[in-house]
Amino acid sequence: MKPFLAFVVLALVVAGCSQPASAPAQPAQKPLELQFGTAGDDYVEHLAVNENGVYLGGQRNGKPALVKFSRTGRIPWTKSLASTGNVLEVALSSAGDVYALYRTDDARYAVRKYTQDGALVWTRKFSNPSGDDFDIFVSDIDAQDNVYLAFSNYGNPETELRKYSSDGKLVYDKQVAGSIRDLAVTSSGTTYTVSEQHLTRYTSQGQQVWQRTLPFAATDVALGNSSQIYVGGYDPSFYEDRQLLAKYSSSGSKSWQRTVREGFFSSLQALDADTVGNVFVGVEYHEDPYSNVEVYFYSYNAAGTRLAKRLLDFGGDDSLLGEIKALSATEVYVGGTVLNYGDSELDGFLARLNGLTGTVTWQR
Repeated sequence: MKPFLAFVVLALVVAGCSQPASAPAQPAQKPLELQFGTAGDDYVEHLAVNENGVYLGGQRNGKPALVKFSRTGRIPWTKSLASTGNVLEVALSSAGDVYALYRTDDARYAVRKYTQDGALVWTRKFSNPSGDDFDIFVSDIDAQDNVYLAFSNYGNPETELRKYSSDGKLVYDKQVAGSIRDLAVTSSGTTYTVSEQHLTRYTSQGQQVWQRTLPFAATDVALGNSSQIYVGGYDPSFYEDRQLLAKYSSSGSKSWQRTVREGFFSSLQALDADTVGNVFVGVEYHEDPYSNVEVYFYSYNAAGTRLAKRLLDFGGDDSLLGEIKALSATEVYVGGTVLNYGDSELDGFLARLNGLTGTVTWQR
């Protein structure tokens, strides 16, 4: 899972201040209508989803913002977070509260907590204790709202792995070798991390259970259930860019590996899974340095059979993928940004798909 709720706890610990308040490839559908945008720049980098709606973090009308969509594509509320800066992550607690992490006008970090109805609960502002920006930062949360955090800076051969309780108390803090690129946590707190070419399992108290050497460079990890671990990445030894997906068991044995896409200038950018083990992958692809960047959506079942391949045509020039989040196999959300070179504008997009077929239910 990608960065965040750990920032909430980290803010509570180092806070400066508080403010109340294989199926055959399917043809591309017609270009998706861009309805999310405003007259200014808009982009989507982060998603969080639950039964109450879809929460987008990015920029709206040129300012960092948090936007809530209903599952039918309506916008109940939007929150402007600052006059400048950018949203770094969005996440949800088990109670449905939404957190937005963003960089503030004064180049510090801030976290805001909102209710699902958009009421501001509190704001925390803080800085990295080391004085540096976080280069790599990933986190996840278990069913008890304990937060698991990994962060490091470029050039550092180790990653700091931490766990905080829901009230901000440090449970453990350990240094691990390598640079953790992503982590995923089960409801009970079992933690899986990917770093360089390793997949590692830890107990909820931070003890290493096993480590497996991967046959490719890992960038993403997602959980179907407690015994289905999906790892995405690329083969650095392959002449052309080869984007790969593998499934592992909770004991660390590999069940299968699939090549999602081959070709120059392809990049696996997003990965998520549902609770029964269907897995959803987003890849950016362009044929050469001068061609437009396109977004492809892929899905596989737990046995490794490809269910769907879909080119998502959002119009514009380059389509840049933000995140994929699955509420179920038939309700998968894809968010990102379209760049139009003619007017130099950024337009955000959000699409709801049937993950089993790749069919678009609605788009904004």
